Amino acid sequence: MLYRLCNKDKGLLMTREPIVPDEILNIEFDGVESGYTAVLMQGEKSLYRPITNGTCEVETSALVPGELKLTVINDEHSEPRYACDEMYVVKRDNVTVVLANMLEYDRLLVELRAEAEEQRVELEGFRVELERFRTEFDRIYAGYAVL
Repeated sequence: MLYRLCNKDKGLLMTREPIVPDEILNIEFDGVESGYTAVLMQGEKSLYRPITNGTCEVETSALVPGELKLTVINDEHSEPRYACDEMYVVKRDNVTVVLANMLEYDRLLVELRAEAEEQRVELEGFRVELERFRTEFDRIYAGYAVL
């Protein structure tokens, strides 16, 4: 799995196709070499793995089925802290499959569409207000032009 860390607070999951790791899940981070720790959270369970040369390793035996949240923190516990896109773990017949949590993307898409609609309505309100100011300005300007 490959993450690209950006904007000092977000990690984007670049790998979209499911992967089937053998015993070790390698998570690569573009933008981080060393000095950071990957925190993997599944329910109440947290795993801390050091990032070395832009990669951290997680044993597949430590993963349980369900959502896998990932945060990258500075080893000095200072900023920046990266909240990364979620992964999803499926286990069947001693085979572990790790994939992007597409439900999270669907939810984000709905939120973005709602936000875009709110901004469109707000922009329309600004347009109406601007038109009102323009009309008032033209009326005042026409009065001065007479003098």
